[in-house]
Amino acid sequence: MSRISYIDNIKEWSNGFSFKHEIKVRFSETDMFGHLNNTVPFTYFEEARIEYFNSMGFMVDWSSAESDEIPVVADLQCDYIQQVFFN
Repeated sequence: MSRISYIDNIKEWSNGFSFKHEIKVRFSETDMFGHLNNTVPFTYFEEARIEYFNSMGFMVDWSSAESDEIPVVADLQCDYIQQVFFN
């Protein structure tokens, strides 16, 4: 696996997370070689982010008609370190 410049120890870094949301790569998200399209991880990030917010109870507040707050993603990037395939 390639090294990510801002992460010194990938195992230690990943063990620091308390939330996990597994996603299965769908056939429609791949090219003719079965590689995941490089735009799709951002959709996965959104799905995981919403599930994380749900697990924390935040979505109840934000989806309320009385609420004037909404989460905003101001910056998002992805460092690709290996290919992802269908199934």
